[in-house]
Amino acid sequence: TEEYGSKMLTIGGANLLSNGNDGFVVARTVVDLANGRRVTLKVENGSTVEVQQGEAPVIDGAEEKLMRVGCGSATIGMFARHLCKVVDEAIILDYHVIGLLSEHFAGAEVGMSYSGVVPYGVKSTRGRYFGNHGHGWGGTEIINPVDAVASIDMNIAKPGFKVLVTETTGQKAALLEVQADGSVKEIAMTEEVLN
Repeated sequence: TEEYGSKMLTIGGANLLSNGNDGFVVARTVVDLANGRRVTLKVENGSTVEVQQGEAPVIDGAEEKLMRVGCGSATIGMFARHLCKVVDEAIILDYHVIGLLSEHFAGAEVGMSYSGVVPYGVKSTRGRYFGNHGHGWGGTEIINPVDAVASIDMNIAKPGFKVLVTETTGQKAALLEVQADGSVKEIAMTEEVLN
């Protein structure tokens, strides 16, 4: 089943197997996969994916290094206790659900108050936002981590607030600092955040 944004590919099935010339290609692909051979699949209107048993998938030529542990909200839930000690806010970018630490129930549970940071995306529920799928950070359309911050309410936020922007895998991460005018600028990542 599809859970936390994990995608399933349908390769076979009676309708495809009995569909003239495509049926042979489908049967051959399923047999190749079952025998441990690498196959290349093209998603309709989407990416090219190379898959093989026991190996990480290669998506659009890039090998996936880490597996997602859940959506941005789930990641906030797992790491809120650590994150609240090293940053004032965290935005976890994910193509399924984007998480916002201070607004999330997990942030409140560890004693945080809402930071005033509004992330990219459309609010779903407290600390959970929906973004658009893309080829950027966390499978969203965000290419520049500064764009993960839609706005900041400076009646709540303070200059110098540290905002971590990352993905559920942690492969990409940036540390931003809130400026007096309500903008953010990227600053050097600290050892404290990395650990």
